[in-house]
Amino acid sequence: VSFGPITGGAREGMIDPTGVTASGNLIYMSTISDNTTNTYLMKAVAKIDETNYYTLDEAIAAANNQTVTVLENVELRNTLTIAADKVVTLDLNGKTISVAITEQLTKSFAAITNKGTLTVKDSGTEGKISVSYGGSSFGYGIGLYTISNEGGVLNIEGGIIENTATVATSMYDAIDNNSTLGETVLNISGGEVKCAQYIGVRQFANSTTKDNIV
Repeated sequence: VSFGPITGGAREGMIDPTGVTASGNLIYMSTISDNTTNTYLMKAVAKIDETNYYTLDEAIAAANNQTVTVLENVELRNTLTIAADKVVTLDLNGKTISVAITEQLTKSFAAITNKGTLTVKDSGTEGKISVSYGGSSFGYGIGLYTISNEGGVLNIEGGIIENTATVATSMYDAIDNNSTLGETVLNISGGEVKCAQYIGVRQFANSTTKDNIV
């Protein structure tokens, strides 16, 4: 396994915590390739109180009705999921969580999927969660979302939630409020929600029994 050095941010999923030695908010990790030991210096990307984490997945998994503060700009490789039993506050802290999709999208994708209770705020300035797309049109039936709220409670108190995709005849949302699998609540009291091509907030009330509330 080979890991490249990271400066000024991190690519989510690059860090395997096995064999890691932590020092403050820095991480020293050795990997062996072709009988050569390579050591890299990496930064923590998030914290809960005074505990540092090196992926957002790790921080979200550890949060128990706590605030996860983002410390570095992070590019996600996979969807960040808030489980149904989780209550999490995500403080963007002036940083950017982004997904840049450059290949053709063949199934729906969200940067963040919320099934629990997620509050997004920004104690800094210009903190954002952003999705971009560089592929060709994928047509109706496939969606690209910045946050997919699936039977959860989503509170937007600050920060920018944006979807910058502009390819025509495709479905993009900054927030997809989807009550197919459970009652879904979206509260917006601050920040910005914006989408370049399609819908800022989509109300997908695909149920006769589950509430879909904004």
